[in-house]
Amino acid sequence: MIFDPGNPIVALCAEGIGKNDLSARVFYIEKAWNSASSDMEKCVSAHFMGHVINNLSEKLKWQHLALDFALKPDNLQGKQYLSTLYLHIGKSYLDMGLKMRASEYLQLAYTEALHIENTKYNIKIKQGILAAMQKLLIS
Repeated sequence: MIFDPGNPIVALCAEGIGKNDLSARVFYIEKAWNSASSDMEKCVSAHFMGHVINNLSEKLKWQHLALDFALKPDNLQGKQYLSTLYLHIGKSYLDMGLKMRASEYLQLAYTEALHIENTKYNIKIKQGILAAMQKLLIS
């Protein structure tokens, strides 16, 4: 798994993602966000919040917030997830019809993906980047 399942913040986010009800999802992930004490925990909880929010502007806000925490100088672990974060930001811009911004972030995702191992999760991210780039080209 990409995130440490033994971390209580990650566990709260995972529990939230597993809920069927949107308000329950938000409840658990918001609890994780409010309990997060490190840049990585803030990055993770913001990223998960970006997954569950339906409003595209809010989704994008949370994904950018996750990226901000990933890019903090002391967050060395966060740098490992840049391809994922760039992908989700790019997809959000694409969903909003902002193709130039989407292209910018998808290119960043692609560049970051060139430097990550081919684990099961990373292959999924790479496939997601290529799918989003293809969607961008045909839209």
